[in-house]
Amino acid sequence: MPRAAIGLGRVDRVLAPREIAREMTRIRQNPRLTTAPGLKEEPAHASEASLRPIFRLLQSACNIDFTRYKHDTIQRRLSRRMALRQLVSLPDYISVLESEPAETLALGRDLLIHVTEFFRDPETFEALTQSVFPRFMGEGDTSSTLRIWVPGCATGEEVYSIAICLLEYLGHRAKATTLQIFGTDISPEALEKARAGRHIQLSRLRDRVREAI
Repeated sequence: MPRAAIGLGRVDRVLAPREIAREMTRIRQNPRLTTAPGLKEEPAHASEASLRPIFRLLQSACNIDFTRYKHDTIQRRLSRRMALRQLVSLPDYISVLESEPAETLALGRDLLIHVTEFFRDPETFEALTQSVFPRFMGEGDTSSTLRIWVPGCATGEEVYSIAICLLEYLGHRAKATTLQIFGTDISPEALEKARAGRHIQLSRLRDRVREAI
C-alpha cells in the first residue's frame, strides 16, 4: 500500500516510521497552521492582489482558472502547502511556485478536493428511486434511451451509485433498456481512477448489480 501511494505521486513525505511523528509536530507548529491564516488578516483588496500571481501560475500549470474558487478553501490549502515547505511568507511561497512547477501542480491537486463516496446522501438516492426514475422510465417503457450526466464526478463513486440504483429499480427490465451515464470532472487524476473502477467498496456492490441484471 505505501508503495502504491508513492507511485501515484500524491505523497508529500516519505519517512521512516520513527520520523513521522517528528515531522507532523514540526508541520503543526508552523505559524500558518497555529494562527488564523495570514491572508485573512490582510485587507480584502490586498488579499486578492497577493493571490493573483498564484492564480496565474496555476492557470499556466493546470489550465484551470481558480480566481472564483472558494476563498476559504484556497486559504486552507495554501497554509497546508506552505507548512509542508516550512514557509511563512506568501512571497517566499510564490518564489517556490515560480521555480518549481511540481509544487504548482501539487497545489492545484490540493485545491481540487474530491469529496465523494458511494450512496452519499441516502435521501437523494431514495428520491431518485421514488420520483425521478418512475418519471423517465415508466413501468413498461423500455423503448427510449436514458442518458444521465454527473458533473464533478471526482473518482466516480456517485456515477457507480446511480448506475446501481437504476439497475435495481429496473430489475428484469434492465437488459432491454438502453442506459448511458456520463461522468465529467476537471481533474485528470480523478477521472483516471473513475475509469479504472477499482474502488475499495466496489467489490461489495458488484453482487447487487448482478442480482439486478
